[in-house]
Order: sequence, then C-alpha cells, then structure tokens
Amino acid sequence: MTRVYIGAPEFLKRGKQRREQDGHHQQARAEIGEHGYNNQSLAAFGNTQTLSYGVNLTQRDDGELSQGSTRQTTPGANINLGWQPLASQLFSIAYRYLDGERSSYPEQSGGPAHALTDELDKSDFTDKTFALSWQADIMPHWRSRLSTTRFDHEENYASPGIFPFFEVPPNGADTDFRRDEIRWVNSLNLNDDYQLTLGADYRDEQGHSTGYLDFGGFLLPTDFELDRDSAGMIAGISGRLLPPLLLQASLRYDDPSDFSSETSVRVGASYDLNSALTFSANWGEGYKLPSFFALGHALVGNPDLLPETSTGWDMSLAWSAAPALRMEATYFYNDFEDLIDFDPENFTNVNRNEVKSSGSELQLSWEASDTLSLQAQATYTDLDVKNNTSVLLGRPQWKAGTFGRWQLAREWAAVLDYQWTGDQMASSLHTGQTVVQELDDYHRVDLALHWSVMPQMRVELAVDNVFDEDYQNAVGFHGVGRMLRFGLKLQNIGS
Repeated sequence: MTRVYIGAPEFLKRGKQRREQDGHHQQARAEIGEHGYNNQSLAAFGNTQTLSYGVNLTQRDDGELSQGSTRQTTPGANINLGWQPLASQLFSIAYRYLDGERSSYPEQSGGPAHALTDELDKSDFTDKTFALSWQADIMPHWRSRLSTTRFDHEENYASPGIFPFFEVPPNGADTDFRRDEIRWVNSLNLNDDYQLTLGADYRDEQGHSTGYLDFGGFLLPTDFELDRDSAGMIAGISGRLLPPLLLQASLRYDDPSDFSSETSVRVGASYDLNSALTFSANWGEGYKLPSFFALGHALVGNPDLLPETSTGWDMSLAWSAAPALRMEATYFYNDFEDLIDFDPENFTNVNRNEVKSSGSELQLSWEASDTLSLQAQATYTDLDVKNNTSVLLGRPQWKAGTFGRWQLAREWAAVLDYQWTGDQMASSLHTGQTVVQELDDYHRVDLALHWSVMPQMRVELAVDNVFDEDYQNAVGFHGVGRMLRFGLKLQNIGS
C-alpha cells in the first residue's frame, strides 16, 4: 500500500534534544540456530552531563537457511558520539561499517526447484556511512538542524546466468556508488497552535559500474556511470484553527540535474468528531528519481528511465473504543505515472505509463491487560496497469498479520507473530521463455519465549515458521522451513 503522509518529512521530525539517564551500559548477545545460523553482538552505550556515546559491534552468518541462499557479514561497527556543551546546542557524529558476502540461485532461474544447474550468484559488498549534525535552539521558538551524510557502497558481483539459455547469459559487475547529502531544517513555533517548517537539502550521487555479459567467451561490456545532483526546498505549516481541527500543508521543490524540476504539494486535515472518534483526510503529490541499481545494473538496468510521479489521497476513521483499545480504518487511492517496474518479457526495468492503486487497511491495537497486548492489521490493494496487459509482480492483493505479547510471569514472556500473504504473481525464465504464474498464499507463525534468569541475563528460545509452512516468494524459491534458534543476552548497567 502507498499512503499519502502530510506535512514535514520524517527527517524534519527527528533530532529532539533529550538526555537519557546518566550512566554506562554494556550488552553482549549470542544467538545460534539450525542450518548454521549464528549472530553475535557487543554493545556499550551511555552518557555523562555533556557527552554521550554508543558502540555496537556485530557479526552474523545466516548459514544456508534455504538451498543455495547464504549471507555472512564480518565484524561490523556502528558508532555514535554526541556532545552537548549547552542545553541549546547538540553536536553528533555517527559511523557505520558493514562488510559481507552472499550467494543465491540467479533471479528468474527457477531456484533450487527448477534451475538446471547449481551454479550460484555471488557477491562481496561493503557499506560505509558517515554522518555529522549540529542542532541548536537559536531562539525560544526557533530550532535549527544542519546535517551532512556520506554513504559509500562497493560490490563485486558475478552470476552464471540462467543455464543453458542465453536470454540471461553469465554476467557480472564491479560497482562503486557514493551519495553525499546536506540538509538544513528550521522549525518555528509561531504560537501555541501553529508551527512553520522551512528547509533545504542538496544531494550529490556518483556511481561507476564496470560490467560484462558473457556470450560464450565473447565479453560484451556493460559499463555505466552516474553523476547527478539534486537540490530541494521544503516549506510546511501545521496549526489548529479550532481545538478539534488540525490542518497541515507542505510544498516541496526538487531540481535534479538531467531532469525537469518538480513541485509537490501536500495537504491534510484531522478532525476530532468526539473524544473517541477522529476523521482524517490527506491529498498529496510524490516524486522519485530512479535508483542507481534501476539505471545501471549490468543486466536489468535501463539508463533511459524517467522519474516516478504520483498523486494520491486517503481517508481514515480512528476509534478509541476504550483507553486500551484503538481501531482505525483507511481507504487510499494513488495514481502513478512512469512507475519503475521490472518487465519479465524484456528482462529489464521499465517505466509503466500509468498505474492506479486503491484499497483499504484495518488496524487494531489492544492492551488487553497489564500482561497481554495485541496488534493486528489487514491490507487489501488493487493494482491496475492502464492500457497494458502486463501485471505487477510480487505485489499480493491481501496481507494481514497479528503480533501479540504475553507476560506469562514476572520472569517469563511469550511473543507470537502471525503473517498471512495472499496470492501474488511471479515470473521465471527457467524454461528458456518467460513464464508468469500465480504463487499461492501462505500463513507463517513465529514464536519466541523469553526467560529473565536474573536482571543481567535473559535467555530466548524461538521457533520460526512453527507449522513448517511450504511457500514461495519467487518461482522455485521456497521459504525457510521450521527453524529453531537459541539466544543469550547479558547486560551490566552501571551508574
């Protein structure tokens, strides 16, 4: 489902200055499971009056949860440092590093069930993110935040193609992608009822891919370069004309290189019909540039892709039936132009001229007691590709689920997660020709049991896919069967 959300984007809402309880905390976690699964992490975090820090080191090996599918990351790091010299000033720095390798049967090959060879796609990848930010209360009613981020992704990828057919020959690529962003956001409280948001951002993206297609020893280069920048500005206002009526509006201007500039408008309203019932309605426009992957992938990339644009609206009714029980029903509609999608017939990314999406969503949250809580949701989505016989792949009409937590005793807790995914369409080339077929719906139940042996130690026993449901998310790729995991968490909290 695609919903229209009104007002400032999420990054405008972050960064609220707050200080956790002073002290230092350490955690160690280890988890093992069937099929070679293991996951370990060490963490330390805390703060003093002016300094805060967080360090998290992780290492994970998914084993071979399904035939041919592996993913392993070597020790990665996530580091955060903060300095608040004054109550009105906050400086922060963050660094994230992740290095790993993965393998799987080639996409569209029919997977373990249908592929005519067990040769696998393989890739090595490294992700690095570095971020700086400064937040200040310039005046009592004016908060400003300036942030900059650099993201680097490097990947070496090789695929055997779909043997013995040449619709998808052996292929590979060495990819290096870098994205630099800077954002400046200002929030001004005009009075107790109105808030104004003004911001600007700039993004620079550079990517290079050296790739090939192997036609029986003849290597056809598929090199691709991306160098684009985009500047944007945003203005938003929210306020209450009446105590029960909240109005919001925002305007965003995007000016990317190589494409025409775009202005997007969003408006919305929320009205409290009474103390328990709230009605809301939103209307907005969206704009999205094609990703480096969609443009430059060695096999499915299409450098002629256009940006996606959309117009949509939604209406919802929320009912707080009791302090512990809340329900919400929503109807939504979206009209996409130039939607970026994978075309199995031509085996490349394409723009769909016009796609309409509509549907509804139900949500329920119930705190049944101090020891039992439940959340449930169900979504129906109807997709229509106008003037085209194509169907959108991997998008089920129905999705539903329930998440529950039960505190069995002071030291014992149980968590249940049930998910239902409806029928969906998928394609494959395992016969040498494009075959589009419907994948059956499936139900999956995950269960976990937590035991707090002592305040510093917690033991977890989890069973994924409790009923060993056999399902496919792609033709010939079966989901992970029943799997048992055991975890141990240790923590030491100092003051």
